[in-house]
Amino acid sequence: MRIVTLSAVFGVSFIATVLAAYLMNWVFWMSLAVLAGTCLYINRHEKEIESELDEMFGRDDELH
Repeated sequence: MRIVTLSAVFGVSFIATVLAAYLMNWVFWMSLAVLAGTCLYINRHEKEIESELDEMFGRDDELH
């Protein structure tokens, strides 16, 4: 998954979770499930995401 798409999914699901938190209806639970899935995907594909970010913004050798 591209980092831009992944960031958009993460951001939208986080905002939807926060906004629907007081209702505790199906929108909250769906957005929470998407947010959890996105976090798991990021955790499992950390190296690929890091290399894609390095391609986009350049490698910062000071931090590595």
